[in-house]
Amino acid sequence: MSEPDAALVEDKPPRVQAIWILPIVVLVVGIWVVAQSYLNQGPEITISFKTAEGLQAEKTQIKALSVQIGTVESVSLADDRSHVVVKARLNPGTRDLLREDTQIWVERPRIGAGGVSGLGTLLSGAYIKLSPGTGATGSRDFVGLEQVPATEPGVSGLRFTLESDRANSISTGDPILYRGLQVGQIESLELDLESSKMQYSGFIDAPYDELVTEGSRFWNASGIQIEADASGINVATDSLITLLAGGVTFDVPDGHEAGGRVSKGATFRLYATKRDAQRNPYQFGKQYALMFDQSLRGLEPGAPVEYRGIRVGTVERIMLSDLQAHTGEAAMLPVLIRVEPGRFQQEDTVEGVERLSASLAGAVERGLRAKLESGNLITGSLYVEFDLFPDNEPQSIGEYGGYPTLPTIPGGLDRIENQISRLLEKLNALPLEQTVAELNATLERTRDLLTSVDAMAESESMQALPARLEAALLEVENAAASFAQGSEFYSDADVTLDELTQTLQSIRALAESIEEKPNSLIFSGKHEPDPEPGRGSR
Repeated sequence: MSEPDAALVEDKPPRVQAIWILPIVVLVVGIWVVAQSYLNQGPEITISFKTAEGLQAEKTQIKALSVQIGTVESVSLADDRSHVVVKARLNPGTRDLLREDTQIWVERPRIGAGGVSGLGTLLSGAYIKLSPGTGATGSRDFVGLEQVPATEPGVSGLRFTLESDRANSISTGDPILYRGLQVGQIESLELDLESSKMQYSGFIDAPYDELVTEGSRFWNASGIQIEADASGINVATDSLITLLAGGVTFDVPDGHEAGGRVSKGATFRLYATKRDAQRNPYQFGKQYALMFDQSLRGLEPGAPVEYRGIRVGTVERIMLSDLQAHTGEAAMLPVLIRVEPGRFQQEDTVEGVERLSASLAGAVERGLRAKLESGNLITGSLYVEFDLFPDNEPQSIGEYGGYPTLPTIPGGLDRIENQISRLLEKLNALPLEQTVAELNATLERTRDLLTSVDAMAESESMQALPARLEAALLEVENAAASFAQGSEFYSDADVTLDELTQTLQSIRALAESIEEKPNSLIFSGKHEPDPEPGRGSR
């Protein structure tokens, strides 16, 4: 029995029913619309503020360059309740504004050193202002600024840091001036806990940033500055802006080299006054301790150290803490000074310090001494003066608290007081009572002598003395008249002198004859001719 052949059946694709076509189209269109809506909407950002003052959800706007770019969606407290969290939606096409250094703050009416800002918010209400930065894009979480930044990111210029040992009358927004022209502003200030110094962040707009060089000095130009020190009283002020609101000014001091341009982030020292900035702070110096046996009232750190009126160093501090470790020398008060070789027109190097040390050691042996002098009688300020006193006993450099010491002598009013004190001590040492007693005895003897003289003058012999003197003078006058020209004695004396002259002439002639012919005293001057022999007969 044979089986029937199986019939081949062709499979047909399933048909989509028409009823499903419309939902599918609607779903696709919906997905496309949602995707387009998501792609076309702006980014959502989160901003943290300390307070929500002036902020309202669905009402407060976000602006950049006064153009609305978004709206606040919600304002809520953070979980730890330390700040508020603001969620905002920006307009499409604003993703490029969200960078790492983008700054955001609430624009409100403000009155500060830089002037009045945000007056438009009095009518429109507060709004959030966004200042785009230049860093990498993609940031969504930001911390809002409580203060309006003095300089917005992206502005060309130089940002640098100023350091000061103390807080000055300078605040955020104060101007930075160059010869009276405002070229920048102070952006922020903070206290560095590690160095215990105030740090001010400053910004100078281009092209004025080229004025800042390695030799530039910055100083506080706030208000009117009055200084009273050992050099006198100085009153200084800058522009009207700094007089009213304060500020900082800079320049290259006279006689200093400008140097090259500085890079961003450079650090400069902020001087208290222009006078301090003009001083040349040398890099190398030598510290010495001076031991004074007198009051140090009026001597302040920063007081000058001079040699015959020429500044050679600075007083650094009074070493009271070191004094506790040297109770054996409690009678002397130590003062630490710094002497700089650059002020002696030597190299501002380590080698210059060594040469200065050797020179001071030799000068001390020749009589170099330090003393305190009054620099200002009104303020009572003192300064240290060096001078040579070759008559003093020779001394050498000592040591105190790890510092070499230079010998000192009293100065100023203390020197006068010491001299007066020594004079009084000598007077007290004199035997005044014995001297007065001897003086009284001498006066008594003098009185007795004068009494005797008076009695002698009143005696008869003293009364007759003038007549006797007159008679004696008359006899002397008569004797002198007998020797006058024309008197008998004078004539006899004249004849005698003539005879004496003739005798002397005869003696002179005899002496000359003897000198020529010594034998003239024995032989006569005339000689007979020698006889001649007669002729003989042949």
